[in-house]
Amino acid sequence: MIGYIKGTLEYSGQEQIIIDNNGMGYELKIPLSIIEELPQIGEEIKVFTYLYVREDAMVLYGFISPEDLEIFKLLLTVSGVGPKGALSILSALSPYKLRIAIVTGDDASIAKAPGIGKKTAQRLIIDLKDKIKIEGFSQEESNITDNNENFTMQNSIMEQAIMALITLGYSRSEATKAVKNFRNLDSVEEIIKNGLRQLSII
Repeated sequence: MIGYIKGTLEYSGQEQIIIDNNGMGYELKIPLSIIEELPQIGEEIKVFTYLYVREDAMVLYGFISPEDLEIFKLLLTVSGVGPKGALSILSALSPYKLRIAIVTGDDASIAKAPGIGKKTAQRLIIDLKDKIKIEGFSQEESNITDNNENFTMQNSIMEQAIMALITLGYSRSEATKAVKNFRNLDSVEEIIKNGLRQLSII
């Protein structure tokens, strides 16, 4: 089993990259959502991999972080979602946005992925809802988080909910206003759900 490949990025296309490792070029399928995270051609890269084997082919799928690979594997546990479908979902939604869509029951966003219908999206949410948690942020989200170590636990939960809404495209002021009345809730997921409902009627 190939856990990861580390080498030089030789080629980057719409859905695949080639990494040179000791003179051997590894071709990997990647989701469109991580293209911006790739280094320049000729620079070193480390990609976590999933090897899919079938009778007529062996396909390597690549991800920038172990967490992204993990959610890809979770998608494969859903009936009707194979590697191609999982890659399509992660091309339409970043892993973080997909987590938010799952915990908030946003099947419409998931169904926007090519080849993924509304029924499959709903099944995915049912199957994975209890397995997905929004805990902390990737570097992308943490870069815009206020650096304040004096948050209480409740403020920290509220901040995570606010940052999740910002990631979905809302401004900080819109997100803060949407969740401000739900401080009594102790679950990030519940605050996000109520915040999205609030935003839909503002």
